[in-house]
Amino acid sequence: MFLDRYSFRQIADPRAVREGWERLRNRRGPDFDRTLGQPMVREGLAALHDGDWDMIGAIYREQAADDRYLWIELMSALWPLRRPLPTGARRGPALTVAGGLLVGLAWRHGGTGPAHLPSGTQRAEMVDGLRHARLALEMARQADGPDVVALGFALRAAMGLSDHEGVAAQTDLLRATAEPCLAADLALLTAWEARWGGSQQDMWAVIRDRERQGPAWIALDMRGRLEDCVWHEHMSEEPGVAEAHRARREDPCYTAEMLQLQAGALRGLARDQPRARRLIAHNVIGASMACLVSWQLAAPHLEAIGPHLAEGAWAQVEDVSDPARALARLRRRAGLEPLAA
Repeated sequence: MFLDRYSFRQIADPRAVREGWERLRNRRGPDFDRTLGQPMVREGLAALHDGDWDMIGAIYREQAADDRYLWIELMSALWPLRRPLPTGARRGPALTVAGGLLVGLAWRHGGTGPAHLPSGTQRAEMVDGLRHARLALEMARQADGPDVVALGFALRAAMGLSDHEGVAAQTDLLRATAEPCLAADLALLTAWEARWGGSQQDMWAVIRDRERQGPAWIALDMRGRLEDCVWHEHMSEEPGVAEAHRARREDPCYTAEMLQLQAGALRGLARDQPRARRLIAHNVIGASMACLVSWQLAAPHLEAIGPHLAEGAWAQVEDVSDPARALARLRRRAGLEPLAA
């Protein structure tokens, strides 16, 4: 099972029987909302379909940074992969959206994760898209100055192009920005992981640099711990590393640290936050608690996200190829009732 690789315990999964029984009893949960409840996604896609870049720029300016970032990410996941984006993006915000969409579409061409091996055609389409994306994002920066969302997508473009100098340059620009954006900082964390060409020490330097921006940024620490687990216990070839890291996780002090971090996050996220930031944080922290401590401790985060499962946050913990069923399994393992249809 996909899950067992990361949860380190054998789980007898009766999901096929249970899901068949639920279908017979017409108890399937609600259809998965690919907009994750973000209110501007459908408006943005409609404007994009019409080629109305002025409207797209106006929608962009209405939102906080994390909402803007997630908005672009969701639209790039929903836009037909083989349909070209409309032309006509000429002003800063519209160029940022166009560049971000091109980054998302390029990664869809290439596949996800460092272990994925795209075909020659897929790789060529990915590289071409990322080069066009970088041009649009650089034009946006020249027009409007640094924008944390544009810098986050430019960082992902540099990652996809295996441009380590570009990653370093975008990192410096991101660290100099004043506007907080958890989504961009999670991309920054990923860019410096060992499996993307950096090191786990580099990753933690990023986390320590960015974590003081608010309680939602506890998600960075949690994600860092999950990535340490994946790297040290499943990917590193250094002798003894897996055993040492596993012993660290089994230490009661490790669990106490995780519980303390979670308590601080839950208190902080109860206060006013941009919607996307709260959603991203709960997804990331929930996945980390489920994998590293226990499924029951993921429950408050699964309750907070409701039907809005961010697939990328859970992909290392659960098979999310069918996100609606994945969410039902996650809730079941956390001891929660199914969501109402």
